[in-house]
Amino acid sequence: MSRKERARQTETCENEIYSITSELLGLLSEKVPASSAFLWDEYQQVSGLVTKLMDLQKEADDGEWIKKEPDDVRKASFVEWCTKVGIRSHGVRLESITGFGWGVVADQPLAYGTKLLEVPRRAMLTVDAACKGKMKTAFAADPVLREMSNVALAVCVANEKLRGQRSFWQPYLDMLPEAYAMPLFFSIDDMQLVKGCSCFDDVLRLSRSVVRQYAYFRQRAATVDHSWFHDGLFGDRRFTFRLYRWAVGTVMTRINFVPASGTDLDLEPGREIVSVPAMIPFLDMFNHAEVPQCSDFDDDVGRVFASREYTPGEQVFIYYGPRPNRDFFFLNGFVCPGNTADRFELNLSISKSDKNFGRRAALLADFHLSPKAKFVLSSNSPTLSNELLLFAAVFVAKPDELDVLLSDHHYQHRDAHFLVDDVFRPETVAAARKFLDARLNLLLARYSPSSCVYGDSNDSSFSNRKLALEYVNLETSVLKHNLALLKRQEAAQK
Repeated sequence: MSRKERARQTETCENEIYSITSELLGLLSEKVPASSAFLWDEYQQVSGLVTKLMDLQKEADDGEWIKKEPDDVRKASFVEWCTKVGIRSHGVRLESITGFGWGVVADQPLAYGTKLLEVPRRAMLTVDAACKGKMKTAFAADPVLREMSNVALAVCVANEKLRGQRSFWQPYLDMLPEAYAMPLFFSIDDMQLVKGCSCFDDVLRLSRSVVRQYAYFRQRAATVDHSWFHDGLFGDRRFTFRLYRWAVGTVMTRINFVPASGTDLDLEPGREIVSVPAMIPFLDMFNHAEVPQCSDFDDDVGRVFASREYTPGEQVFIYYGPRPNRDFFFLNGFVCPGNTADRFELNLSISKSDKNFGRRAALLADFHLSPKAKFVLSSNSPTLSNELLLFAAVFVAKPDELDVLLSDHHYQHRDAHFLVDDVFRPETVAAARKFLDARLNLLLARYSPSSCVYGDSNDSSFSNRKLALEYVNLETSVLKHNLALLKRQEAAQK
C-alpha cells in the first residue's frame, strides 16, 4: 500500500472514530436512565458502539504499549528501577502467584512489626509528578481533569504508558496486567451473570462514565483549537479506548491516597490533611487479607510492616480495609471468601400509595426509622436485625393495630431498641417474618443459576466469568444465611 493510500485509509478510519465518539457522547450526555431495565438497554447499545470503536482502533492497539517482555525480564527491570529510585524492601521479594498475579513473599523469617518496605514520594505516580508541559496546561484548563482527581490520574497513567522508555515509571507500568478481571472489562455475556446482584446498576453506571469520559476527550481533542489539547495525549491515535479503560482499571485496582505534596503533617487539631490519589509502586503489589493494619504514610514515605510472623516462602498480606465483597468485586476485581465485613444492603420502603402510609410513617418515626430505609444483612450475624423486624411489622400491621400503637402512651418515645415481639401482636410478627421470607426468596430468584460453568480456561473471558460466579455465590450466601436466621426464629415461635 502506498503512503497516499495509507494516509487516506487512516483519515477515513479517524473520521469513523470521530463519528462513533460523537454518537456516544451525545447518547451518554443524556440523563442517566432511572430504571435498571433502561440502564441495561442503554448499556447494550453502548457496548455495540464500543465494539465498533475498538475494531477501528485495533491497529493502533497492536502498537508498543501492549507488547510485553517475559515476567522474569520485567521483574528484573522493576527491581533494578526500585533500587535507583530509593524503594527499599527488607526480607521480602516479588513473585508471580497463581490466582493472585504478582504478590509479595517472605524471603526470610519475619517477626511481627518488621519493616518490610519503604517507598519515597518521588517514586509515586501522582498527577503533580506526572503532569508536565502541555499536559499540565490541559489539566489546568479542562474542567473534567481539574475536578475529577481519579480521572486525571488515569489520564496520567495512559500518557506515561504511551511515553514508553521516556517515562520515569516505565519499569513499574510494565509490571501491570494488560487487562483486568473486573466488571469494567466484562462483555455483555459476562454481565448477564451478575444481572441480579446488588451492584449491577452501579457497574453499568461506571461503564457508562468511562465510555463517556473517553468520548469526551476524543471529541475535545478534535474540536478545541488549543495545541496543548490536541497535540498531546488526546490527539494521539494510540490513545485508544482500550488504553483508557486499562488506565482506569489500573487506577481503580491500585489507588492509594497520600497527603498532597508539601502538606504539613503536623497540622493544628481539627484541620484536615488534603489527600491526593497516588500509585505507589511495589506497595500496591501486596495482596489483601484480614490482617491488622500494617501500612502508613508519613515524612513523604509509604511504609509496610509485618502484621504477624511469617516463614520463608509465605505470601505477605496487607489490609485494604473493612469492605464488603461488593466493593472488592466492583472496584478491585477480586472477592474474599470468609470476609467478616461482607454484607448485603436490603432496601425496603412503604409506598406512598398505601392508604395507611401516614400512620405507618408516623409509627416508623417513633422507632427512628424512615419509610424508605436501608438495612444491612451481615454474613456472620447470629440474629436478624431488630430494626429490620420492626420495619417489616409496621409494613404488614393492620390499621387497627397501627391506631392502638400510635395512641398508646406506653409506647410514646419508643425507639428501635424495643423488641418486635414486645410491641406487636404475635400474628403481626409472624406476618412480618413471612414478608421478609418472601422478599429474600424473591431476591435470590433474580440471580443467574449457580450451576453455570466458567468455560474454557484458555478463553479470554474465563477470568471474568469465574470472578462473576464467585461473587454471585458469596452474595447469595449472605442472603441464604439471613434466610436461615429468619426460619430459625419462625421455628422458635411455634
